Amino acid sequence: MLIALDAMGGDHAPEEPCKGAILACREKPHLSIALVGDSEKIKPLIEKAERNVRSRLNIVHTDEVISGSDSPSLSIRRKKNSSLVVGFEMVRSKEADGIVVVHPNWWGQPPAILKGWGDRVLRGGVAYGFAEGDSGGGLPIGLLKARAVLVFNTSNTPEARELEAFGDPLQRLWRDCICDFCGVTTFDRVMFRVVADSTPADRRTWLEQARTMTRESFPSEWNSAARSD
Repeated sequence: MLIALDAMGGDHAPEEPCKGAILACREKPHLSIALVGDSEKIKPLIEKAERNVRSRLNIVHTDEVISGSDSPSLSIRRKKNSSLVVGFEMVRSKEADGIVVVHPNWWGQPPAILKGWGDRVLRGGVAYGFAEGDSGGGLPIGLLKARAVLVFNTSNTPEARELEAFGDPLQRLWRDCICDFCGVTTFDRVMFRVVADSTPADRRTWLEQARTMTRESFPSEWNSAARSD
């Protein structure tokens, strides 16, 4: 099973994404991870990993970076060799078996740069299609190869207040509007909250929950099945 990981995204990258990739490969001997990003920065971080782990960490080199000051819509179009765009293209081209999405609750939506990816990558003829003769008014046929999608969200709004005021728009978006529409039947999601008031113990609990959900969403049996396909 191959997971594409944006090694240059998030806080303390690429150090923290690489640490996470090494730990994941130690726990799951069937797993391979494509670390997408600057090879000169990534290679020193993984070269000391055990041989059986290092052999399953593949670097996909990119030499462009999308910074926090870049325009989300323009970056997706102009920085085609950034880790974000290349990683997503691996999903679109069906190289990756699973998708793991991590993002904050941004007005009940993903941040603009992630929304821009969805608009650009999850398109007709790639992620979904329609039966011959159907102009688009019928039921879609999911085309996305990803076997599972796992979504981790963060929020500063208490659960009771959010459900009362807004419902759960991110669940509706990822499960029904994206995964079900594109043919991905294995889906799980969790919202970690309240981040602003969280303690180190809270964060350790969240990380352990994330590990458990990852193991359940990407079972080791998939690897033997993939080898027999």
